[in-house]
This record gives sequence, C-alpha cells and structure tokens, in this order.
Amino acid sequence: LSRSSTMGGGAPSRKKIALSLFPCISPDDYSWPSLSKVQQRMVLRREELSFRWQNRRNLGAVFSSGCEEKVFVRDGTEAQPCSSCRDLRKLHTFQVVLNRQIPDEANFKFVPKSFRCPELGRIYLKHEGVRKLIEEDDGRTPWLRFAKGAADGVYKSQGVVLGMVEAMVTKTERLLKGKSLKNMHYSGALDTFCSMLASISTRAYKTFHNSFGGRGLRSIR
Repeated sequence: LSRSSTMGGGAPSRKKIALSLFPCISPDDYSWPSLSKVQQRMVLRREELSFRWQNRRNLGAVFSSGCEEKVFVRDGTEAQPCSSCRDLRKLHTFQVVLNRQIPDEANFKFVPKSFRCPELGRIYLKHEGVRKLIEEDDGRTPWLRFAKGAADGVYKSQGVVLGMVEAMVTKTERLLKGKSLKNMHYSGALDTFCSMLASISTRAYKTFHNSFGGRGLRSIR
C-alpha cells in the first residue's frame, strides 16, 4: 500500500488498453495527451475493471480481484488469505510493485497525477506526514488508532486528554515556527483540569505545564 497510491494494479498498460478500445489509433501515434478527456476516462475505467488486485486502504489490506471471500478455518487456528489472494505473491506485476522504491515525501508531487488517487494526492501534498502515518503504520503503535478514534468521536467524553493532545501539538508547532506560547488557547476541559491540579500541587502543575502547556500559575491564581 505504501508503494502505490492507486486503487489497484495488475491491469494491462494504458497504451494497450487504449489501442484495443480505439483501433483507429496507430501505435506510433499514441500518447496519453493525444487522447480526448472522454477517451482517457474510458481507458481509466477499463483499467480499473482489469485490475488483478484491489488496494483497500481503509482495511490496510490488498485483495485479489478474484478473492474467494470465504475460507474454511479449523477451530483454534488463525484465518489465512484465500488461494486467489495468496497467489498474488506469485504474480510478476505484483512482485514489481513490491520491489519498487518508495519516493521521498518531498518528491511525491512529481508522481504523474494519472498514476495516483487524486483525493489521496491532495491530502498528502497538503499535509506532510499524513502519507507515512496512513500507509506505513505497522499496527504496533496506537497513534493511527487514536487519530481515527478521535476523528470518529470515540474519545469525545475524554475532554481533558483531547485538550492535552491538542495543546501539545499546538505548542510544538508554535515553537518550531519560532513563535512564543503567549495567548495560546486551551480547551475548557483542560483549563479546568489545570486549575484543579495547580490548587493541589504547584510543583506537579509546573511539571505538567512544561510538557503540555497551559496557563501560567499567575494567570490561574
């Protein structure tokens, strides 16, 4: 998934698809820009229908287009991919993608638009680091799960925790930009927590403040 931003792969080349769809085009005269917008859309649709595998980023998995969907599993054993999905590793075009070097994030903008998902491309170009978070997460860290849960409202009752994370991110961004931490805004839940902590122990609050930010002791008092 980290080596391709398309929705799948394994289809014939676009040139081969175009020549089969439009016999009037000579192989010597073919070029992608020479096709009309309608013709390009037809080629892209045929390409997607011809994919040998499907990239499902929402599931973090790759499926064969001929996935059997169901497998028989004995009690106490872990479910394995179906034979069609398992055989993808024997497919030459699939091996080529697996061995393809991943472009640096700074060079992602040079990948031709026609070879990437436009929605993902816009997100990756706008927010540096998102591609690595989404595509290279190995499941051993909680950060992607936390981000998804926060976006889905799973932690909406944990106002203090969300406020701490937001404050830490804002603090880091401002420091990296050379800005001061004055006039930072903190969520109501975090501000209430800070006031309670400061009233219990000023030393504990100073330690907390150094990591997550928050109003100064003078402001709280």
